[in-house]
This record gives sequence, structure tokens and C-alpha cells, in this order.
Amino acid sequence: MIMSSTIRFILLAAALFTVALFNIAGAANAKPMTGEQWLQEMSVAADTLNYSGEFVLVKGGQLSSLEINHMQGKGGSLQKIMSLNGSMREIIQKEDEIACVLPDEGMGVKEKKQSKALFNVDVSQNLERISAHYVVEKLGDSRVANRDCKQLKISAKDQYRYGYLLCIDLETYLLLRSELIGVNEQVLESYMFVDVEFNQLTENDFHSGTDAKSLKWMSDQKADSKAHEDKRLIEAVVEQVTVDQAHSAWTLQTNPTGFEIEQTIERMSPVLNADITHLVLSDGLAKVSVFITPAQVSLLKNEKVDDSIQMGSLNSHIRQIDAYNITAIGEVPLDTVKLLAEQVSQ
Repeated sequence: MIMSSTIRFILLAAALFTVALFNIAGAANAKPMTGEQWLQEMSVAADTLNYSGEFVLVKGGQLSSLEINHMQGKGGSLQKIMSLNGSMREIIQKEDEIACVLPDEGMGVKEKKQSKALFNVDVSQNLERISAHYVVEKLGDSRVANRDCKQLKISAKDQYRYGYLLCIDLETYLLLRSELIGVNEQVLESYMFVDVEFNQLTENDFHSGTDAKSLKWMSDQKADSKAHEDKRLIEAVVEQVTVDQAHSAWTLQTNPTGFEIEQTIERMSPVLNADITHLVLSDGLAKVSVFITPAQVSLLKNEKVDDSIQMGSLNSHIRQIDAYNITAIGEVPLDTVKLLAEQVSQ
């Protein structure tokens, strides 16, 4: 099933961007900062740093080596992530669009970015919520990718979320290492730079190495296509509507987890060939996505109603309401996605 490999790589990108929410450029503050102030200062300039490098991701018992380019362009941030081992894959973000290029499978997917919150957390607007669910503390200094960094520990106050151990570059505040911490201090996922350079990049550094004409684009079945401005990717026009939560048909009933609906998106998915509703939930730091699809549409391969699937640190749970499937996915404990899926209703 095509959706299986595609959704895994897209969710992998989401996880990478989630840990990258702490990236920042700026001069070090002369005054000692609290843990919360570190988060706040880092989130203010999350998209402004220009850099390139290589990092390793250990997730679900598998090690992935990836290359990343990031810069702030005239129209917004540009980012490209390319796999260096296993199947050749690229994810290219240009402003509000994302292209997932899978040359080994002869396919590509390009859509409007579903939610800015997926890639960045505005910590400055969420400090009260973060403090309610996490304890943030500074630890000693360490060294990653031949650079000095400050360790920051973020511990969950309850069983509904995981913790984090970060190491942040002392000079630029770039996140050099991140560990997702589960029950009993178990490391569920780790992300670490092995090499990084802070340099000037150009838009040529964000082109795909694959000719778009050699790929089958999933989006061209449900949307008109035109040549992209760089002549290397196909522009796919996907209708997407952000819905005011007050007018949304879907909501949460009781909510003991502290996760709140931040955004509701209704769109046509060219991959699923169906209309979907996407609820973006957050506790101020962690993210959970709830996808509402027609009952006949399978979001994840082999998943059945009232079933749960674990993909490394990602957990998912699906239930059915009338003619709809409700699938909750996130890097949170299994009990959390189960509870959130059960609490979604019309």
C-alpha cells in the first residue's frame, strides 16, 4: 500500500520538525536564564538561523542518517531534508508548501503545509500551559558535533506526555541533540547533529535532485498542475480551509489530558483521495493529530477500528463514529491517543 511508506516518511518529517522547534539565532544573554526563558528565547527566532549539516535519528530501533539545509528566504523559511541511508527520500519545504520526493518508489507528493504549528511551537504564547504540564530545568554543559551546548531537561508532570532532554548550542542556540524520554527514563527517540555549519545558502540548495517528470505525483489526480517556478517540482493546488473552532463540527468532550484543539483544517487529501478533517491538538509543547476520514478510508496500513499501532515513539489509535474513522497520532503515550480519540465527537 503506497500510503504506508509515504505516511511514515511524512510523520518522520513531522517528528524532525517538532524537535527542531527549539532552533534559534541570536547572541547569548548575559544574564542567567531560567529553563522557561531558554525555551522562550529559542522560539522567538526559530526560523531565522541559516545552517546546513548532517544528523542521525534513532527511532523505533532504526538509525537514519539525514542531511538538512535551512535558511530564511525573502518569502519565508526554506528547508530541505534528504536521507543519506536506505531509500532515497527528500522533504522540501518552501514557505507554505511541502514536497515529499520518493524517487525509489517513482512517486512524489506535494501539498500545502497543513499547519505552521506542526513545525514550530510558539513557546512565548504557551509558557503557562507548558509550566502546568512540565518541569523545565537547566543541567550542565556538554558537547555535540564539536560544539559546546547547554543541557535542558523537560520532565512531564503526569502520565499523558513524554519528557525531553535537549542540548542547545551555546553560541547560536541551535538544538544539537534531543532525546524523547518515556517511562522509567527510557530513551524512545534521539536526534543528534554529527556536523553543522552556519553558512549562507541560496535557493539552489533547496532544489530536488530528482527530475519531477520522472515521478508520478499523487496530487495530479485530484488537482490541476502547473510548472513550479524552479522548473523542478510540480505545483499541486490542494484546496484547504482552516475552520474557526467555534464553527467546527468536531470538538472534544471531557479532556483530562490538557491537550487542546489549536487548529481545525478541512481539505482534500490527494494521497487518500478523500476529504479529511485534521485537528491539531497541543499541550503547549507536544502535538497530537486527529484525522477524521470516511469509514471506508484507511489512514494507516493494516489498522482496524479499535486498534492501536506503535511506530517507534509514535502511537496511534482508531475508532469509528457513525460513518467516520477517528485516528489519533502523536509522540505521546498510547493511553493519551486512545483517550483523545475517544473524546472526539460531533
